[in-house]
Amino acid sequence: MSLPPRDWLFRIHVLILHCASMLVPAAKRREWQKEWAAEAWYVWQAAKVAPDASLGGWPEVSAFCRGAWSDAFWLRRNSPWQATLTLASPGVCILFLTIIVAINLLLALHFPDTRNAILPDPHQNATTTVLISRQGLAEVQGPTIRLEEYEQWRATTHRFFTKLAFYQPVRRRVRISGDSTVELSMARATANLFDLIDTPAALTARSGSDRGKPLKLPALVLSQSVWQDHFGADQNVVGRVLKIGGEDVMIAGVMPDTYWRLPAHLDALLLYDDQSIAKLPRHSKGFVLARWRSAALAGGASGMWRWNIPTHDGRYDSFDCMSLAQRSRAALSRFLLTLMLAVLALPAITPLALGDYPGRGARQRWACFRRWTFLIAKIALVLPASYFLSLDLAHFLPGVQIPVSFAALLFGLRWVLRDQRKRCPVCLRVLTNPARVGQPSWNFLAWNGTELMCEAGHGLLHVPELTTSWFSTQRWLYLDPSWECLFPATLV
Repeated sequence: MSLPPRDWLFRIHVLILHCASMLVPAAKRREWQKEWAAEAWYVWQAAKVAPDASLGGWPEVSAFCRGAWSDAFWLRRNSPWQATLTLASPGVCILFLTIIVAINLLLALHFPDTRNAILPDPHQNATTTVLISRQGLAEVQGPTIRLEEYEQWRATTHRFFTKLAFYQPVRRRVRISGDSTVELSMARATANLFDLIDTPAALTARSGSDRGKPLKLPALVLSQSVWQDHFGADQNVVGRVLKIGGEDVMIAGVMPDTYWRLPAHLDALLLYDDQSIAKLPRHSKGFVLARWRSAALAGGASGMWRWNIPTHDGRYDSFDCMSLAQRSRAALSRFLLTLMLAVLALPAITPLALGDYPGRGARQRWACFRRWTFLIAKIALVLPASYFLSLDLAHFLPGVQIPVSFAALLFGLRWVLRDQRKRCPVCLRVLTNPARVGQPSWNFLAWNGTELMCEAGHGLLHVPELTTSWFSTQRWLYLDPSWECLFPATLV
């Protein structure tokens, strides 16, 4: 067939048909291109000689092109190759959920504050060490305790604590070598900070000449990432003297990035003795760690409790004390709370019943096992995906973990149930070809509703329009093997 040489409008429609053929599976693409081009030419010629052909036939050809695009989409959705690359396939569905979990996990591990909620807690043995904050501000990431309060507790509260430590987040520019400087997030802290979190190991490294001698103060403890990025992972960096804010400090050790689990992201720690810390302004705010005496804790130090201390004017000031072990479990505890709430709210937005499936015979029992395994796998992937997603968003918007995890769990579990009800119990593919069966007036004589069919010919799913005492949930009907001749062999 030769195309009309001067009908440029027709050529544009042929180009549109060629674009539509790109959606057709490659094995049938050339055949469909020829078929559409030939039919379009006959539509064009017939429209040109029609009595009302004032527009030259292009509306008719445009309508034909729209129909061709609909056919192309249908062929793409229903081709065996495409069927294996959509969520209709159980394997692709599980792979898609796994990818979502992996992406959210990698993002959570990238941010220091969310990474701490996932990795094992290195402070799990520090059960009597607590973080003290003002009443109602236990989850706040900013400092809340004034230095004068810390000094007062250190002098007057020996009956409660065996040790107290103070640290204040600051930003300082560090001269690494020559004119090379870098601005780091660090904390001015008391020298006993590492003792309270059970790791003096970060300060045990010494250079050859200083080995076995007490650490000089102020001492600088670098994070591992800063040590690698700005010091070239130099193994002899311990003992080196740097200039920070006009004073000399000595590098005392390197701290793993995953170890710091306390509030405020830090690149390094500056350790001072108590006399140097006391020279800071009295109104300076920081964080206070304390190790409680066992005798002062009637119920143990796990969890969070309120501590009331008398003030100079005879009143009481209240503070929140949260153990480090509890703080490391806080994000998971909030997620488990929202999981319980989502499970309780789930029946309000979707039915829990999955349907009535016959279970007789070895084939049906195997199908039942695969169906329940697939359901459990989807739930097992939706839970961590919701948890990691809530942690990722909480990094950018602190305080949103509870609403985000609740919404993700509620609608994630709802999708799991709705998706399960739409699948064939044998091949676990999404059912297609919905057909309306019956009339509402037949409700007491016969069922009426929607019938869906498995493309592989395994059976039919009857979904009632109105629930009755004898037909309250969807029912599956297995087709006899004699039906297999009507379905493509690649799908059976």
